[in-house]
Amino acid sequence: MRAHLKKVVHEENEFWSKIFDEEIKNNNINHFSSYWWENYYREIAAYVKFKLNKFSNPKVLEAGAGSGKASILLGKKLDRTLLDISDKALDFAKELVNKFNVENIKYVKGDVFDMPFRKDSFHLVWNIGVVEHYNFEESARALAEMVRVTKENGYIAFAVPNFSSGPILKARLLKHTVFKFIPGYRLGTEKQYLESDLIRILNKAVQYSDKYIEDFDVQYFGNPLPMETPKIVLKSFGRLIEKWFPKNRFLIFIIAKLRRKK
Repeated sequence: MRAHLKKVVHEENEFWSKIFDEEIKNNNINHFSSYWWENYYREIAAYVKFKLNKFSNPKVLEAGAGSGKASILLGKKLDRTLLDISDKALDFAKELVNKFNVENIKYVKGDVFDMPFRKDSFHLVWNIGVVEHYNFEESARALAEMVRVTKENGYIAFAVPNFSSGPILKARLLKHTVFKFIPGYRLGTEKQYLESDLIRILNKAVQYSDKYIEDFDVQYFGNPLPMETPKIVLKSFGRLIEKWFPKNRFLIFIIAKLRRKK
């Protein structure tokens, strides 16, 4: 692994380990922190569960799981593996699993660039909020490793924040020092990737493998309004904003079905 990539992986591990450690110490482990987040996660889970319905006993890997909440919501007994480089992230995920009372979760400490799994092990390999922390070549390398451990006829999926959404516009604004006293999430190492960029990264990733993309789908999840928006506003005006500006929603989500090359 190149020195730059090692440095980025180390920095991301330190940053997120600190975040999850603070959340655990403050006992800030909730089902959902707001209606915005609840609606967001349930949208994603419903879409992914629909894709998994074609498999009788699907095996799912979230590679770079963080809290693992999206995978946790996929069902009570679904076979899931959460992989993360941060022990603290996995500790946080274990607490969430207890909160949601789900079963059949495995926890693996590991690196998305060199995962300790055999080829063709999972029906779905996915992550949310990982790719944007790396450059094009590094992201393609991570996805290539995800492709390696995905079964033929299985799915690879990944998602990044949409820089045209309200939550990210706010996070970009708060990054400036003049707003340092205002609470809220601030952008860090995240890079801006457009839908077209993500498709290029995916195409680059499969070039390294013995698989090809049979088809893919692009979805947008999360309300375009900031995460602090009251529930009553989200359920009224927020629904209209989703309809009028679908590509200003928070998350750009790519999912691809893989087949073996002849």
